[in-house]
Amino acid sequence: MLRLLKMLAAAKRARLIAHTSEQGEKGAIGENLLAVLIFLIPLLGQIVLSIDILREKLSIGERFLWLPAVWLFPVLGPLLYLLLGQRLSRYLARRPRRSLLPPAAL
Repeated sequence: MLRLLKMLAAAKRARLIAHTSEQGEKGAIGENLLAVLIFLIPLLGQIVLSIDILREKLSIGERFLWLPAVWLFPVLGPLLYLLLGQRLSRYLARRPRRSLLPPAAL
């Protein structure tokens, strides 16, 4: 009977050791996946915003302002462009243009 109890205790310890080693491997995979996601999500966002900046009807000066801002400041640059750059360019595009010449007399 004592021998059976010792065998059960040893088996239980072996299962616990195997379980903790499996968790350790899953933890390492999870950490690597998290690191890849933390790196890739901003990178994909920067690529998409760069394409968007190049496709927008912005002046060359505005493009050269926003592109380095998006790439040099990985979180703040894209956020500022999404909040300020797009709204401002779309507002200016919708605004009716006034002619400098007076209307022609009929």
